[in-house]
Amino acid sequence: MKIISKFQDYYDIGIAYGVDEKLRFKRESHVISTKRTNSAYIRHRYKKDGISYRATFYYNYIGFCETLYPFIHLHIERVMKKEKVFYYETKEDLYLYDIEDFKKTLQDYVVAGEQIKFSNRWVGNSWKSRNILDVMEEFYIEKHDEIEKLVQVYKEAYFVVEHTCIKYEGENFVEKKITLLPQLKQYKFAKVVPPMQAFQEISMYLGKLNAVEDNTVTIEDKYLAQGKGFDCYSFKKMPSKNKVKKC
Repeated sequence: MKIISKFQDYYDIGIAYGVDEKLRFKRESHVISTKRTNSAYIRHRYKKDGISYRATFYYNYIGFCETLYPFIHLHIERVMKKEKVFYYETKEDLYLYDIEDFKKTLQDYVVAGEQIKFSNRWVGNSWKSRNILDVMEEFYIEKHDEIEKLVQVYKEAYFVVEHTCIKYEGENFVEKKITLLPQLKQYKFAKVVPPMQAFQEISMYLGKLNAVEDNTVTIEDKYLAQGKGFDCYSFKKMPSKNKVKKC
């Protein structure tokens, strides 16, 4: 597979083992959808070593070669206050692809996980408190039907669906963004699919797409027109007696 791209990614190491010039991967990252959506995150404050932090857990997804990988983007900020105004400084961005990784991260970053024990959710007519580990475990194993459909819609090797908090006209919103062919190394995707495996899976996916395109039957325009009830005179001026046109 020959990669045509303006940026590098973690699986590019695969080209060291040879390049198939016939199989070309035009890797151009572009956003195809952005919109405001309902809450797709959990946010908590906690203290560590006397310093205040804010942790935001975003529910995100990567569709890679027809397989869906849900993950949590954990955004950690230091909370500072000056003249009664709060400021937030980004300290860490972590990408967690399974419940064990999530548990370990909670232990390492949030004082053994003791200060973030539960997630508040609106159930029926009241707020219900649940253990955050139970909530996250369900996220990793449950069906994501709406996102699964996108795997079949986008005929690209991979895409990402991510949520972020944005401020617009002084108000906070959650933005849902879908990006085709993003730079996967920024999401630490090598933790899930190693470089050589990723390179091979993309190659096989593109090869399968090419095979489908090669098997498409091509019909000449004149036969396609005849099949739809048109002939050589349709939408044209009738020929004169001296010039007889043959269909």
